[in-house]
Amino acid sequence: MSSDAQRKAASRYLATKKTVTIRFDPTEAVAVSTAAAAAGESTQGYILTAVRQRMDRDASAPQSPVDALPPDVEHMLE
Repeated sequence: MSSDAQRKAASRYLATKKTVTIRFDPTEAVAVSTAAAAAGESTQGYILTAVRQRMDRDASAPQSPVDALPPDVEHMLE
């Protein structure tokens, strides 16, 4: 059972994150998990690394976090 402090800390942490769900066929999920383990990474870390590499390769990665924001949000940063 988690303490009140642990629940609050988890809640604060999760408030800073965005959840994205990915669905795999069972055999594909095993292949990804196995490849991640072989690379010494968590499955999440392995997938994030692959996505970042693809974005860099495709030159689709924003140059800065601000570039990733929708245009109607940029004025809020000033």
